[in-house]
Amino acid sequence: MEKKKLDNAAEVKKDEALKESFAEIRRAAKADRQEDTPKTAEAPRKAAVKSAVKKEEKAAVKAAAKKEEKVAPKKGRKPAAKAAEPKLSVTLEFNGRQIHVEEVQKQALKAAKKAKKDAKSVEVYVVANQSAAYYVIDGEGKDEYKINL
Repeated sequence: MEKKKLDNAAEVKKDEALKESFAEIRRAAKADRQEDTPKTAEAPRKAAVKSAVKKEEKAAVKAAAKKEEKVAPKKGRKPAAKAAEPKLSVTLEFNGRQIHVEEVQKQALKAAKKAKKDAKSVEVYVVANQSAAYYVIDGEGKDEYKINL
């Protein structure tokens, strides 16, 4: 309960300080509008405006620092690192042989580029009982589009 009272008292003091600085700024602006004042009075007016502006800047800096404190992570803590995706590898095993899918894809893509330079899509079909992979270029397949495994 006492902490709330202290917080409220601090808030009231801050509000009063801001009101004072705004009042000084208004007075300085009003004095600037008056053209009848002698030039000797100009220096104190400028000093009043500068001090009012400094007070405002200090208040703004403090407010920004408070917001930054709330957002900044506590010292000693590291931000949580994102978990890296695991490396994926697919291997087909049949008739005592191992075939890596990546290698078949690379071979099919290389052969497809030789057959048709401007190929937009390549589909690969592995036929295990024939020990072969067939590829289709842009939806068109031919007997010669074959990779022996």
